[in-house]
Order: sequence, then C-alpha cells, then structure tokens
Amino acid sequence: MALPPELLQAISTRGGGKIALVLGAGCSVEAPTGIPISRICSNEIHRRLIDDGVLNEGDCSNPDDLSAVADAVFIKRNSQRDVVERLRDTYDLKLATPNQGYLIAAALLREGALSSVVTLNYDLALSAALSALGAGTTIGVIERPEDLSQQKAFNVYYLHRNANAADMESWVLRTAALNVEWKGHWEQIIATRVLAAPFVVFAGRYTGGGTDREHKAPSKCSAFSNETLSGRPRQNRRL
Repeated sequence: MALPPELLQAISTRGGGKIALVLGAGCSVEAPTGIPISRICSNEIHRRLIDDGVLNEGDCSNPDDLSAVADAVFIKRNSQRDVVERLRDTYDLKLATPNQGYLIAAALLREGALSSVVTLNYDLALSAALSALGAGTTIGVIERPEDLSQQKAFNVYYLHRNANAADMESWVLRTAALNVEWKGHWEQIIATRVLAAPFVVFAGRYTGGGTDREHKAPSKCSAFSNETLSGRPRQNRRL
C-alpha cells in the first residue's frame, strides 16, 4: 500500500524521529519468522495443556483466545507459567528470524527516521533484525521496567515483555493484565512517551481495544486503547 504523503515527508525530514511505530498482531506471521496467528497458537497450546494434564476439557471456555487459556490455567495453578513455557518453546520465540518487515523497521530506526518502535509481541525477531544490521549498540532495547535507565535517543520497547523474561508471570498475557494491571505502571509511561511523537503508526492487526489478536500481540492492550488515543486522532495511522 502507498504511504500517505505526510508520512513520507516525516520520514525524509532532516533530523527525523517524527514517527513512532507500534508493531502488533500478525507482524511475525510472514516468513521466515513464520509464527502462526493467535487462533492457531492458542488452540495448539490448549491441546498440549490438556495432553499434559494441566487443563481438562471444558476448563477453558474459549480455546481460540490465548488470554482465556492463560486465565483458565491461572485459576487452576495460580500461575501462567505453563502457558508461557509452551508458547515460548513450541514456536522458538527466542530464535525467531526477522522477516522483511522487521528488517525495514530496524533500518528506519537505525537511520533515525523512527523515534521508537513499540512491539506488543513476545518473540525476538526485532532484536535479531537490529543485530543483523549492526544496530545493537546504538538502539536502546527496553525489555522490562528495570531497563528504562538504558534508554537512548532511539529505542525499542517490548511492552508485553518477551521470551527473555526470567519471570514468566511478568508477561502481559492474562485478561486482567491486558485490561487493568498495566495502569499506573511502566506500560502507561511508555505509551504516553510514544504518543508524544507527531505521528504514531500501527502495523499489524491492531484494532485498539478489539478482540482480533495474534498470539504475541494482544490487540486488547489498553495502553494503546481508543481512549488513550482519543486526543491525537489525526496523527495516528494504521497499516
């Protein structure tokens, strides 16, 4: 699709940094990253949880929804670890190979055309893209609140954590974490900072509070909800 003229001008403007990019649902589907969409991943994880005796048939009311699966496991185990481990290992989230979209995003960030990239995904394809382009030392990679002191002029934010997280409970995955628990914490701080950019571009199946979601990028994340965006409607773009 053709980019709007104002975005092309913002990218080419001297000094750059006028655009923030939010990567959401579906960005990791394209080969060679090749991680399936939410419904496929969620059903596969649900099946494995039943096979392993973590869940019984009927424990989860909606196996198509990964948050619902995580909620069902949390009710039984007071933990989402069983979901996170299976999701991380089944789809090799730590070893995800960047597709063309990730490489382009990394290149734009390295050149300063983007001020920041926020990814709602758990895989490390974007970090791999930065490494492939030799940008690992010039871009701040913020994976958790403790990393905020390492911010640089241009940054990548893993808003929902990622496959490197030692604490599997920190993944923003359960319904409560998506809808309520982020408020007043670092997710809100990052969202506010990102929305300060003149242009905010959403890439993927982001719906701003809807239910269409990809397994690593819940579009229900309220940190970028329609309420949060309401003050900046003309500058926001979705690709």
